[in-house]
Amino acid sequence: MKNKLLLFSVFLLAGITSNAQNLITNSDFESSDGWVVASQMVRGDAAIVDHSPDFPLENGGNKTMRLHGNSNILTTAKTYYRRDEMATVEKQVYTLTFWARGKNADMDIYLALVGKNTAGANKVDLGNGVFTIPADDVWRKYTKVLDYSSGKVVAGTVTDVLAETEWDFTQPFTFRIGIAGPQNMSDKDAYVFIDNVSIEAGNTSGIKSYGENCNGEIYGSSSGIVVNGIEGKVSFYTATGNLVKSVYLDGTLSTFDLPQGVYLVQVNEGKVYRVIR
Repeated sequence: MKNKLLLFSVFLLAGITSNAQNLITNSDFESSDGWVVASQMVRGDAAIVDHSPDFPLENGGNKTMRLHGNSNILTTAKTYYRRDEMATVEKQVYTLTFWARGKNADMDIYLALVGKNTAGANKVDLGNGVFTIPADDVWRKYTKVLDYSSGKVVAGTVTDVLAETEWDFTQPFTFRIGIAGPQNMSDKDAYVFIDNVSIEAGNTSGIKSYGENCNGEIYGSSSGIVVNGIEGKVSFYTATGNLVKSVYLDGTLSTFDLPQGVYLVQVNEGKVYRVIR
């Protein structure tokens, strides 16, 4: 996948609870009701199966979704489950959480909302939705803050070219879980197991809400993340809230050569700004 953002969380969030409505119904896969296999699933496969007795997920019920990659996955559009019964999606911040474990080979998967643009074409939120699952047979909880307050997303097309687009929030949304592409999984016999998927309104990750403006400039460039006109402490976090580095600036232009991805930049332990490098 071109310009893919691999947002991998290896930490376990402790005791965060929320009474918000989960946009995804039947998100624990205890039945297959409402989950539709993509008609064009020609490479790889997906199924809802029993939990392995050797690797159960606490409070995970008896079922889990299993993705299997053992061929050349040409495009993201080819291998996925779709959920059509969605609560209303609005222009605001949401938090995506799920549990996953991998086996035999690392594999890129995606869990993403799918909205329509003004022309009615499906646009998959791949800018937020792609994750790399390691093949170590360990259940991990993944968390991603989804900021839709501007109405714009970095979305993919059937050819997996990422571009910023604007969703039409008057149109119905769907949700997809699948194997990301292109990635050649030939003879790797890779498995990823997924359970307890949730998308809830608000920021339940513990990361502060994103600000709209600041006294200065923070933006991504080909050279790195640029910070200009800001004095004091500036902290860079991954999109899942892990601290990357903190620095003290004097207001002069500074460029930070961080790996490509989505970052949360906090200024003087106050407002947080979302930046794509």
